[in-house]
Amino acid sequence: MANSNVSFQSRIKLNKQAEKTTDSYLGMVAEIGVHNGKVFSLPNGDNKVEVEYKYNGKSIAIEDTTNNKFVQSIYAFEFPEGTVVHNFKLEKPLTLNTNGDWKPMGIDGKFNLGSKKTALIIYHLNIMTKKKLFKARVRINNKFNKKSVILTEGLEYAYAQAYVLKVLKPGSYSLDIEYSSFAQNTFTPELAEVNNESVFMQVVLLD
Repeated sequence: MANSNVSFQSRIKLNKQAEKTTDSYLGMVAEIGVHNGKVFSLPNGDNKVEVEYKYNGKSIAIEDTTNNKFVQSIYAFEFPEGTVVHNFKLEKPLTLNTNGDWKPMGIDGKFNLGSKKTALIIYHLNIMTKKKLFKARVRINNKFNKKSVILTEGLEYAYAQAYVLKVLKPGSYSLDIEYSSFAQNTFTPELAEVNNESVFMQVVLLD
């Protein structure tokens, strides 16, 4: 979405229920392009997935689907029956300023594997940073994943949706999101919905 100094916010709506943890909000920006994804357990029968949004800019009609400037779409993938999905979220207050050092957020992403599995790791964050530098990455046990690094700066909110595919050997695992930031505020789970903030991780075990 492109315009001049607008506020645009979107989230997934599933069977008429707003999934508030999927908020994508960046504050006032000149241009915006976001994507969002989450694994859901659906009931038998018909299910309806929508994208709902808030927008305060000049009205724009998206009529020409060949125009790459304006694109909107929904993709749904069905996992095999019995697929294990671990859900983790940040449930304690987090001081964002690390003075540029990398620190763990403290998501308790622990599980054990009895056999080799391919893991799809999804992590989502939407945190108020007031235009300060914010970086994040996934840590698996004692190593961080280089392909998972995200960086934002100059935005009211740091927004990211990252996906990592990793083959995991049998054993015990502890996953977390590490971050590096100069933002002066604090992420507070109790106020997350009011502040349009959310942090979560999902680990989908395949094979």
